[in-house]
Amino acid sequence: MEFFLIGQDRRYKNPPVLYDFVQRFYPNLFCPEEYRRIPDKNVVYAQSERPLDFLDVISGPVCLVSETVKRVLEAYDDTIVFKMFFILNTLADEGAPYYAPVLPKLDCMRQEGRGREASLAIDCEKTGRSYVCRDGGDAFRNRLIVNLDVAESLLRRDLKGIAYQRLEGKRWRNI
Repeated sequence: MEFFLIGQDRRYKNPPVLYDFVQRFYPNLFCPEEYRRIPDKNVVYAQSERPLDFLDVISGPVCLVSETVKRVLEAYDDTIVFKMFFILNTLADEGAPYYAPVLPKLDCMRQEGRGREASLAIDCEKTGRSYVCRDGGDAFRNRLIVNLDVAESLLRRDLKGIAYQRLEGKRWRNI
């Protein structure tokens, strides 16, 4: 299977920057064992005098996705739990709803090579037949791993601000 790491496209200059998010919602709570400690609907704040670029994927302390991306993910895996976060920009009187997917942490990725030769590899045995998952390491906790079917479905929509990185599928014994 082919997999892609998706996250926020860093070319956008004014995405929402969330204030006090980590103090209120520790990122380790976004897993199947702990998610019940997070309310279903939340308001978080961004403060920017300029209008924000409300992207379809925001890689902040956790990965937040738009309503459109949420519907695509649900179409491929109806067991994913989502927590809603309304991002409110108090300085420009604007806001948008986002959703944090609650996914199990899999230790399934590692970086191979160095410098320009570096690539990300994924252990296909650990992902199983998952369409959507996330890596347990801190380096990738704010991005999602999706298989080719999900990536193609996202690309067919008019989405804004998603960066796709192809993962090399491998099998190894020790990560």
